[in-house]
Amino acid sequence: MKRYLYLRAVFGLVAMMFIWGCEKSPFEPSLESLAASLNLAKSSAPPAYVSSWGSYGSGEGQFKNPNGVAMADNGDVYVSDYYNHRIQKFTHDGLYVTSWGSYGTGQGQFRVPFGLAVDHDDFIYVADYTNHRIQKFTSAGLFVKTFGGYGTGSGQFRYPTDVAVDGSGNLFVTDYSNHRVQKLSAAGEFLCAWGGSGSGDGQFRYPRGVAVDDQGHVYVADYGNHRLQVFSGDGVFLVKWGSLGSGNDQFRGPVDAVVDGDGQIYVVDCGNHRMQMFDAAGQWICAWGEQGSGQGQFGNPAWVSVDVDHEVYVADFDNNRVQVFSPQQPPLAASIDFDPDTFNRSSGGKWVTVHIELEGAYDVSEIVLSTVKLDSVEAVEKFHDIGDYDSDSVPDLMIRFERSRISTLVEPGDEVEVTVSGQLHEGRSFLGTDIIRVIG
Repeated sequence: MKRYLYLRAVFGLVAMMFIWGCEKSPFEPSLESLAASLNLAKSSAPPAYVSSWGSYGSGEGQFKNPNGVAMADNGDVYVSDYYNHRIQKFTHDGLYVTSWGSYGTGQGQFRVPFGLAVDHDDFIYVADYTNHRIQKFTSAGLFVKTFGGYGTGSGQFRYPTDVAVDGSGNLFVTDYSNHRVQKLSAAGEFLCAWGGSGSGDGQFRYPRGVAVDDQGHVYVADYGNHRLQVFSGDGVFLVKWGSLGSGNDQFRGPVDAVVDGDGQIYVVDCGNHRMQMFDAAGQWICAWGEQGSGQGQFGNPAWVSVDVDHEVYVADFDNNRVQVFSPQQPPLAASIDFDPDTFNRSSGGKWVTVHIELEGAYDVSEIVLSTVKLDSVEAVEKFHDIGDYDSDSVPDLMIRFERSRISTLVEPGDEVEVTVSGQLHEGRSFLGTDIIRVIG
């Protein structure tokens, strides 16, 4: 990936962060205390592509630029369909369920819906961008209420872009053109706000996405400042990370973020057409994606959500689809049994046999792809036979090497590494190594 360097002017202006109405905490948690309060990420591999759904159009399950995605506790997926001015509901597997909305200013109508959120009672909150309001619906799409209106006062908005819900039902709204975050009660009553235009700590330049973790920390995608900022639930600045660029932990217009149950943070790096993943302390873990329309590629990704199984749902704006990614599990351990336990160069017979067994009693018949090497020699017959060769009630896979090829590469006294790796039908990988001593 190419790295680009950008020259940014730094102006000697002192900017202020304002907090309206919030009761400030008696202390401001440090980066270390925030990280310690969450389970830090354990995975370093990018999530793997699983599936996608959607295409361009206005029919059921089609999109004209999906711009928001949110996950309900039961696995239902809600997508804001930007230029179709509607919300679509899908099952966890992407099957269309229902939709509601049309262009307009009335109840249940939208003018370009943006981010949305689902609370624990299955109420849906939608940031109705050009109508400068938040609308609330049942899970069936029945209108409940609306709150907001154009302005700069408390509880008013100038182009709200996202909404998040904490465990108490409080709402957090990114008030895009007012450069602030507003906190509202579940009934839409104003509680407090924080922010202000600028690049200082706690300030924003067009905040786009907002998320809340299980501990009540608030994460804001600070679009124009190319960074992510983290706050307490009452608006106290905690930490930030990111800068303009295309390197690891750099952004070009981050538009959304979400936090999973392990404290891993997923950020939509829109201008770089990728996703980035961080631990709770803001340490970079991995990234995936590039510009394109293939599997795992993105065209200005817009929003992200994650389910209880850590599957990641990305609204792929220009490609008119939702893509789903799943965390890659660490490889299964494969045990290797060389038959016999040493390799005798003087022995007769055409074949050298290796038995492979997978941890957890995984069925070796499920292996669909494998590489088995003894030193630099790859096995000739990878799937010769399956049987319980070591009498432990777990099936082994017999794999055979051609003796003459190995004999030319080794000498008596050598210790040669045997490596086996591969993949099961379900996509899980496996890996094992062992050492065999050469005699004869």
